[in-house]
Amino acid sequence: MTRPTQQTIILCSAPHTGSSDLCQFLTAAGLGIPREYFNPCYAGRLMARWGLGEHLLSETVISSYIDVLRRKRAKADVFVTELRYWQFEAFLRNRHGDALFKDACVVHLFRSDIDAQFASLRSSIAIGQRDYSRQQISRPNPPPETQTVEHAIAQLQSLAAEDAGFRMLFGLLGIRPIFITTEQLISDPEVVVALISRAVNVSINENALKNVIASRSQYLHAADRKLSVNGIRHALKGRAFIKRKLLHRLLTFWRGQDVRRIWLVQFLSNDFRWAWSLRFLLRPIRLREPTAKFSDLRPDMIDLLGPRFDRDSPAPAQRAIILCSAPRTGSTELCRFLTAAGLGIPHEYFSPFPAGRLMTRWSLKEHPLSETSIASYIDMLRRRRANADVFATKLQYWQFDAFLRNRHGDALFKDACVVHLFRSDVVAQFASFRSAIASGHWDYSRRQQVARPRPPPRTVGAAIAQLQSLVAEDAGFRKLFGLLGIRPIFITTEQLFADPEAVVASIARAVNVSINENALKDMIALSSPYTHAAGAKSAMNDIRHALRERAFLK
Repeated sequence: MTRPTQQTIILCSAPHTGSSDLCQFLTAAGLGIPREYFNPCYAGRLMARWGLGEHLLSETVISSYIDVLRRKRAKADVFVTELRYWQFEAFLRNRHGDALFKDACVVHLFRSDIDAQFASLRSSIAIGQRDYSRQQISRPNPPPETQTVEHAIAQLQSLAAEDAGFRMLFGLLGIRPIFITTEQLISDPEVVVALISRAVNVSINENALKNVIASRSQYLHAADRKLSVNGIRHALKGRAFIKRKLLHRLLTFWRGQDVRRIWLVQFLSNDFRWAWSLRFLLRPIRLREPTAKFSDLRPDMIDLLGPRFDRDSPAPAQRAIILCSAPRTGSTELCRFLTAAGLGIPHEYFSPFPAGRLMTRWSLKEHPLSETSIASYIDMLRRRRANADVFATKLQYWQFDAFLRNRHGDALFKDACVVHLFRSDVVAQFASFRSAIASGHWDYSRRQQVARPRPPPRTVGAAIAQLQSLVAEDAGFRKLFGLLGIRPIFITTEQLFADPEAVVASIARAVNVSINENALKDMIALSSPYTHAAGAKSAMNDIRHALRERAFLK
């Protein structure tokens, strides 16, 4: 090809998401020739084949390397590259990366089952096979069972960090990628490829694509994956509930009702990311009267915590649903749907303020989240805030990290139905988060849930810290799922609002409870976008350009 291609597809993915299969499908369909072009090993092979004297990813050569790739490694006027976040960080956090991402079609391939992804990674490292066929590394690493737990945790952390890094990048650039899960790719690859082809407006070779899909088979070493984590599973689970030493000592010393000390505790324990989140959440709340009417049939987050949803059961609920989510994912709407369906009465029971309100109403002497009270508090929740023998709670990762990284959290997660509610559009999530901070409205009603709304921080550094706190929530949960060997029910915000009945039904099947279908339909009929959501876009206007510039600073 004499001229560089005009269209670019960037396939962003962590290892072991099925990206190699997707590359084969795209190649067969005629959508470029995708490879990991920014992997030093692959770039080195091209350097040798093309007879070049300097490594193609060096600062002085990478610009011409990208130009050659667009000419020699393209098809149908489309250049496609597979990209890991560490590769972006090492070689594309510069003006060349900025130019590559400009007007590109960005695809985020995401594996919701991080436990299976982790097992696959360890298996492939041990035997040296990264693909279905030949050995791709010269010397396989020692078998996983000979490695330390710390090494395994570092591997798991690297997987979670890949997707977290890409989500951070999308937020900074304002990119809303085509979001594809590995499960979608496996179940319907033709639909996935068609979705990408429409985005770049290129027709595909359907027959060739069908032939490649038909010849696809599971990797021969897939049977070894389960064995790769068996030897360390118990040790990994034990690490999930070990508190940071300094954090544990300070919480023990300062247990009591003044939970605002937690901010200082988190700061002193060198985990400023969570401390920053708590800074907004640990301000005193003065609940105000509604400034606009809302229906009693659609309770807001203040109503859901109220006495009319209290129950009185002589025995604690035996089944538990833990709804793991970051802020602004639609979790409160899901709580309303689950409550209407009869699947518990979910709320943020492990957030200091809801717990504090229950403490006042139930006349408890000590804050429920203190080290000495949390066990009895959980027992009380299972009796007084359950329905149909199901206790359901919404949980953010910072709440787990502060209050449930202990034996009580271990007991809560044991045999629980874990749901991961995930918002794939981190740009919209970030805008909504900043808008909620500015307005004080965290739910559909106009009742303020904070005492004094404040404008979102306008400095770029503070905005980036906000975005980091959102991304870190999901990354924290994914690491936790990997440590515990949990394969949660994975639900995207988009799925929740497209088909809420199917979402609730999947959770009901997991706990084997029949639902109140009529009440659920009535609640869904009352659901509507938040009236203050229009302010979300304006919350980003003043910093969008500055955020993009930060994305490509070394």
